[in-house]
Amino acid sequence: MLPLALFSSKVPNEDKRALASAILEHKPDDLPMHIPEQRFGTGFGKPTFPTLLPTTSLANLANKDCWFGIHQLHIDPECMSLDVKEWATNDAFKKSEVNVCAMNVVNDCAERGVKLTSDFVAVARKEQHLQNVLQAVEHDRSQQPNLHRCKHKVIASLR
Repeated sequence: MLPLALFSSKVPNEDKRALASAILEHKPDDLPMHIPEQRFGTGFGKPTFPTLLPTTSLANLANKDCWFGIHQLHIDPECMSLDVKEWATNDAFKKSEVNVCAMNVVNDCAERGVKLTSDFVAVARKEQHLQNVLQAVEHDRSQQPNLHRCKHKVIASLR
């Protein structure tokens, strides 16, 4: 879903340009793509996640699988070769932007967290049991590696 970043107002224009160029560099010979290539398992498969570092940019994540998303969202690839400043006035980009904005987005991770918490609260009838469960969850979260925390450590070490 990396091509969605091309339509975000939170992504700087220079990052959009780099991302668009990287996506165009990975254009497969056999279009349209009907299934992503970098998957494992049966059926549609599961994605192979890249290793993310604090220096990883959106353009570093571009690969052939971006074209599957472009095809599914009916994004016109011609507008990616234009200058980013021209995108707002380009009819192909505007049409693609309408397709992207029509998507329903769900924060699945947050919804799972809320569901787990509500299940635990329903089971924890006593306050002490509830506190023990919440402490166990907090301890587990503190043990998990987190790029955001890692990034803060790197930035702090640079100061």
